[in-house]
Amino acid sequence: MVIAAGLDRPLVPWLFQYVFSAAGLVLLAVLLFRSFRRRRLSYATLLFLSAVTMFWQEFYADWGAYLLYTNRFALMPWHSALTSPNKPWFMPISYGWYFTVIFTLIPFAVLRLRARRPEMPLVVAVLVVAVPFFYLWDAVVEFSSVGAGYWTYANTVGPALHFHGTRVGLLHPLEFFTAYGALMAFLLTWRADGSPTFERLLGAHRRPPGWNTELRRLGAWIITMNAVYWFGFTVWLLLVRHAFGAANRLVP
Repeated sequence: MVIAAGLDRPLVPWLFQYVFSAAGLVLLAVLLFRSFRRRRLSYATLLFLSAVTMFWQEFYADWGAYLLYTNRFALMPWHSALTSPNKPWFMPISYGWYFTVIFTLIPFAVLRLRARRPEMPLVVAVLVVAVPFFYLWDAVVEFSSVGAGYWTYANTVGPALHFHGTRVGLLHPLEFFTAYGALMAFLLTWRADGSPTFERLLGAHRRPPGWNTELRRLGAWIITMNAVYWFGFTVWLLLVRHAFGAANRLVP
Protein backbone atom coordinates (compact mmCIF):
# COMPACT_ATOMS: atom_id res chain seq x y z
CA MET A 1 0.00 0.00 0.00
CA VAL A 2 1.24 3.47 -0.88
CA ILE A 3 0.43 6.40 1.37
CA ALA A 4 1.45 10.05 1.36
CA ALA A 5 1.09 12.97 3.70
CA GLY A 6 -2.46 14.32 3.66
CA LEU A 7 -4.01 10.99 2.68
CA ASP A 8 -3.88 9.26 6.06
CA ARG A 9 -7.15 10.78 7.34
CA PRO A 10 -9.57 11.37 4.45
CA LEU A 11 -12.87 13.06 5.25
CA VAL A 12 -15.76 10.52 5.42
CA PRO A 13 -14.21 8.03 2.95
CA TRP A 14 -17.39 5.93 3.17
CA LEU A 15 -19.17 8.65 1.17
CA PHE A 16 -17.50 7.57 -2.08
CA GLN A 17 -17.21 3.90 -1.24
CA TYR A 18 -20.74 3.23 -0.06
CA VAL A 19 -23.16 6.16 -0.40
CA PHE A 20 -22.22 7.28 -3.92
CA SER A 21 -21.75 3.69 -5.07
CA ALA A 22 -25.15 2.67 -3.70
CA ALA A 23 -26.78 5.69 -5.33
CA GLY A 24 -25.10 4.76 -8.61
CA LEU A 25 -26.39 1.18 -8.41
CA VAL A 26 -29.90 2.43 -7.69
CA LEU A 27 -29.70 4.77 -10.67
CA LEU A 28 -28.48 1.93 -12.89
CA ALA A 29 -31.31 -0.35 -11.70
CA VAL A 30 -33.90 2.33 -12.48
CA LEU A 31 -32.42 2.97 -15.93
CA LEU A 32 -32.33 -0.74 -16.79
CA PHE A 33 -35.88 -1.30 -15.53
CA ARG A 34 -37.22 1.56 -17.64
CA SER A 35 -35.24 0.44 -20.70
CA PHE A 36 -36.43 -3.16 -20.50
CA ARG A 37 -40.00 -1.99 -20.05
CA ARG A 38 -39.75 0.13 -23.19
CA ARG A 39 -37.67 -2.51 -25.01
CA ARG A 40 -35.15 0.19 -25.95
CA LEU A 41 -32.00 1.41 -24.26
CA SER A 42 -32.43 5.05 -23.29
CA TYR A 43 -29.80 7.74 -23.78
CA ALA A 44 -29.02 7.69 -20.04
CA THR A 45 -28.77 3.88 -19.95
CA LEU A 46 -26.38 3.79 -22.90
CA LEU A 47 -24.35 6.58 -21.32
CA PHE A 48 -24.14 4.91 -17.91
CA LEU A 49 -23.20 1.46 -19.22
CA SER A 50 -20.59 2.74 -21.68
CA ALA A 51 -19.08 5.08 -19.07
CA VAL A 52 -18.62 2.14 -16.68
CA THR A 53 -16.47 0.40 -19.30
CA MET A 54 -14.11 3.40 -19.37
CA PHE A 55 -12.98 3.03 -15.73
CA TRP A 56 -9.79 1.11 -16.57
CA GLN A 57 -8.38 4.24 -18.21
CA GLU A 58 -8.60 6.15 -14.92
CA PHE A 59 -5.47 4.56 -13.52
CA TYR A 60 -3.37 5.24 -16.64
CA ALA A 61 -4.53 8.87 -16.63
CA ASP A 62 -3.72 9.03 -12.89
CA TRP A 63 -0.19 7.82 -13.57
CA GLY A 64 0.24 10.48 -16.22
CA ALA A 65 -0.98 13.19 -13.84
CA TYR A 66 0.89 11.81 -10.76
CA LEU A 67 -2.48 11.40 -9.00
CA LEU A 68 -2.45 9.14 -5.92
CA TYR A 69 -5.59 7.96 -4.12
CA THR A 70 -5.61 7.42 -0.38
CA ASN A 71 -5.16 3.79 0.63
CA ARG A 72 -7.97 4.22 3.15
CA PHE A 73 -10.27 3.28 0.27
CA ALA A 74 -10.80 -0.40 -0.53
CA LEU A 75 -8.29 -1.00 -3.32
CA MET A 76 -8.13 -3.38 -6.26
CA PRO A 77 -5.29 -5.93 -6.26
CA TRP A 78 -4.19 -4.66 -9.68
CA HIS A 79 -0.56 -3.73 -10.24
CA SER A 80 0.56 -2.75 -13.70
CA ALA A 81 3.15 -0.51 -15.33
CA LEU A 82 2.07 3.04 -16.20
CA THR A 83 -0.77 2.99 -13.68
CA SER A 84 -1.13 4.78 -10.36
CA PRO A 85 -0.64 2.24 -7.53
CA ASN A 86 -3.87 2.82 -5.55
CA LYS A 87 -6.98 1.78 -7.48
CA PRO A 88 -10.29 2.16 -5.58
CA TRP A 89 -13.00 -0.45 -6.09
CA PHE A 90 -15.68 2.21 -6.39
CA MET A 91 -14.23 3.48 -9.67
CA PRO A 92 -16.36 1.52 -12.18
CA ILE A 93 -19.72 2.57 -10.73
CA SER A 94 -18.38 6.08 -10.13
CA TYR A 95 -17.59 6.44 -13.82
CA GLY A 96 -21.17 5.45 -14.55
CA TRP A 97 -22.94 8.06 -12.45
CA TYR A 98 -20.26 10.76 -12.86
CA PHE A 99 -20.32 10.87 -16.64
CA THR A 100 -24.07 10.29 -16.82
CA VAL A 101 -24.59 13.45 -14.77
CA ILE A 102 -22.09 15.48 -16.81
CA PHE A 103 -23.21 14.35 -20.25
CA THR A 104 -26.86 14.76 -19.41
CA LEU A 105 -26.41 18.36 -18.24
CA ILE A 106 -24.11 19.52 -21.04
CA PRO A 107 -26.08 18.32 -24.10
CA PHE A 108 -29.28 19.59 -22.47
CA ALA A 109 -27.73 23.05 -22.07
CA VAL A 110 -26.30 22.99 -25.61
CA LEU A 111 -29.63 22.02 -27.17
CA ARG A 112 -31.46 24.65 -25.14
CA LEU A 113 -28.97 27.28 -26.27
CA ARG A 114 -29.45 26.32 -29.91
CA ALA A 115 -33.22 26.35 -29.49
CA ARG A 116 -32.93 30.00 -28.44
CA ARG A 117 -30.21 30.79 -30.97
CA PRO A 118 -30.90 28.50 -33.94
CA GLU A 119 -28.44 30.40 -36.11
CA MET A 120 -25.58 29.40 -33.79
CA PRO A 121 -23.50 26.51 -35.22
CA LEU A 122 -23.43 23.37 -33.08
CA VAL A 123 -19.64 23.58 -32.63
CA VAL A 124 -19.89 27.13 -31.30
CA ALA A 125 -22.73 26.22 -28.92
CA VAL A 126 -20.72 23.28 -27.57
CA LEU A 127 -17.64 25.44 -27.01
CA VAL A 128 -19.65 28.20 -25.29
CA VAL A 129 -21.26 25.73 -22.88
CA ALA A 130 -18.76 22.89 -22.48
CA VAL A 131 -15.39 24.65 -22.16
CA PRO A 132 -16.15 26.80 -19.09
CA PHE A 133 -18.30 24.05 -17.56
CA PHE A 134 -15.67 21.34 -17.79
CA TYR A 135 -12.82 23.51 -16.60
CA LEU A 136 -14.74 24.85 -13.58
CA TRP A 137 -16.37 21.48 -12.80
CA ASP A 138 -13.06 19.66 -12.81
CA ALA A 139 -11.31 22.42 -10.85
CA VAL A 140 -13.96 22.24 -8.12
CA VAL A 141 -13.74 18.44 -8.01
CA GLU A 142 -9.93 18.51 -7.85
CA PHE A 143 -9.59 21.10 -5.11
CA SER A 144 -12.42 19.71 -2.96
CA SER A 145 -11.16 16.13 -3.25
CA VAL A 146 -7.55 17.08 -2.46
CA GLY A 147 -8.84 19.11 0.48
CA ALA A 148 -10.87 16.13 1.69
CA GLY A 149 -7.82 13.85 1.48
CA TYR A 150 -9.28 11.54 -1.20
CA TRP A 151 -6.28 12.00 -3.44
CA THR A 152 -3.18 14.11 -3.88
CA TYR A 153 -0.72 14.97 -6.63
CA ALA A 154 2.78 13.61 -6.09
CA ASN A 155 4.08 15.98 -8.76
CA THR A 156 2.72 18.57 -11.18
CA VAL A 157 3.53 19.74 -14.68
CA GLY A 158 3.04 23.41 -15.47
CA PRO A 159 1.57 26.18 -13.29
CA ALA A 160 0.07 24.96 -10.03
CA LEU A 161 -1.42 26.26 -6.81
CA HIS A 162 -0.30 25.15 -3.35
CA PHE A 163 -3.37 23.74 -1.65
CA HIS A 164 -3.82 21.56 1.42
CA GLY A 165 -0.20 20.39 1.52
CA THR A 166 0.08 19.60 -2.17
CA ARG A 167 0.24 21.34 -5.54
CA VAL A 168 -2.82 21.21 -7.79
CA GLY A 169 -2.34 22.06 -11.46
CA LEU A 170 -4.11 25.13 -12.81
CA LEU A 171 -3.57 24.12 -16.43
CA HIS A 172 -2.58 20.48 -16.54
CA PRO A 173 -4.45 18.08 -16.69
CA LEU A 174 -7.49 20.41 -16.78
CA GLU A 175 -6.80 21.47 -20.36
CA PHE A 176 -7.04 17.92 -21.69
CA PHE A 177 -10.12 17.04 -19.66
CA THR A 178 -11.81 20.20 -20.94
CA ALA A 179 -10.88 19.43 -24.55
CA TYR A 180 -12.10 15.84 -24.17
CA GLY A 181 -15.36 17.01 -22.61
CA ALA A 182 -16.06 19.46 -25.41
CA LEU A 183 -15.34 16.82 -28.07
CA MET A 184 -17.56 14.23 -26.39
CA ALA A 185 -20.31 16.79 -25.85
CA PHE A 186 -20.20 17.60 -29.57
CA LEU A 187 -20.52 13.93 -30.52
CA LEU A 188 -23.45 13.47 -28.15
CA THR A 189 -25.31 16.50 -29.49
CA TRP A 190 -24.54 15.86 -33.18
CA ARG A 191 -27.67 13.84 -33.82
CA ALA A 192 -29.62 12.19 -36.62
CA ASP A 193 -33.22 11.11 -36.02
CA GLY A 194 -32.83 11.80 -32.31
CA SER A 195 -29.78 9.55 -31.81
CA PRO A 196 -26.09 10.50 -31.81
CA THR A 197 -24.71 10.29 -35.34
CA PHE A 198 -21.92 7.92 -34.29
CA GLU A 199 -24.52 5.18 -33.78
CA ARG A 200 -25.32 5.24 -37.50
CA LEU A 201 -21.71 5.71 -38.56
CA LEU A 202 -20.86 2.49 -36.70
CA GLY A 203 -23.79 0.63 -38.24
CA ALA A 204 -25.92 0.30 -35.12
CA HIS A 205 -29.22 0.80 -37.01
CA ARG A 206 -28.83 -1.65 -39.88
CA ARG A 207 -31.23 -4.17 -38.37
CA PRO A 208 -34.94 -3.93 -37.49
CA PRO A 209 -35.83 -2.66 -34.00
CA GLY A 210 -35.18 -5.22 -31.25
CA TRP A 211 -32.57 -6.26 -28.74
CA ASN A 212 -30.03 -7.13 -31.43
CA THR A 213 -30.15 -3.53 -32.59
CA GLU A 214 -30.05 -2.25 -29.00
CA LEU A 215 -26.93 -4.30 -28.29
CA ARG A 216 -25.36 -2.92 -31.46
CA ARG A 217 -26.17 0.58 -30.22
CA LEU A 218 -24.54 -0.21 -26.87
CA GLY A 219 -21.46 -1.52 -28.68
CA ALA A 220 -21.24 1.69 -30.70
CA TRP A 221 -21.43 3.74 -27.50
CA ILE A 222 -18.77 1.66 -25.75
CA ILE A 223 -16.38 1.93 -28.70
CA THR A 224 -16.95 5.67 -29.10
CA MET A 225 -16.78 6.57 -25.41
CA ASN A 226 -13.60 4.57 -24.84
CA ALA A 227 -11.88 5.76 -28.01
CA VAL A 228 -12.64 9.44 -27.40
CA TYR A 229 -11.57 9.19 -23.75
CA TRP A 230 -8.34 7.39 -24.66
CA PHE A 231 -7.28 9.55 -27.63
CA GLY A 232 -8.77 12.78 -26.31
CA PHE A 233 -7.55 12.57 -22.72
CA THR A 234 -5.71 9.56 -21.34
CA VAL A 235 -2.99 9.19 -23.95
CA TRP A 236 -2.10 12.89 -23.70
CA LEU A 237 -1.43 12.61 -19.97
CA LEU A 238 0.87 9.65 -20.62
CA LEU A 239 2.72 11.56 -23.33
CA VAL A 240 3.11 14.72 -21.23
CA ARG A 241 4.59 12.77 -18.33
CA HIS A 242 6.97 10.92 -20.65
CA ALA A 243 8.05 14.20 -22.26
CA PHE A 244 8.15 16.59 -19.30
CA GLY A 245 7.63 14.62 -16.10
CA ALA A 246 10.17 13.39 -13.60
CA ALA A 247 10.51 10.08 -11.79
CA ASN A 248 8.45 9.79 -8.63
CA ARG A 249 8.59 7.19 -5.85
CA LEU A 250 4.89 7.49 -4.91
CA VAL A 251 3.61 7.12 -8.46
CA PRO A 252 6.54 5.25 -10.01
